[in-house]
Amino acid sequence: MARPDEQLRYVEFDFRNRTDAAWNELTAIAEEALSMTGMFGCDMHNGVTSFQRGVLRSNCVDCVDRTNYGQFFIGLHVFSH
Repeated sequence: MARPDEQLRYVEFDFRNRTDAAWNELTAIAEEALSMTGMFGCDMHNGVTSFQRGVLRSNCVDCVDRTNYGQFFIGLHVFSH
């Protein structure tokens, strides 16, 4: 079980005001989240190869499109591993 300070993490990112740096900042956020949560992996020959230890949730207070963009970007980052 994770320590209480590791169970929930809040990262604020203002997409509207950071569009010039969105790619780099979202890459850093995605990399940190992936290192904290891991991801589930398995293959036909070896079975389970890795376990996921957490989840990532994103939300935009005023625009579903930005929420979807953030989740899409993080998904792309995970698939690149």
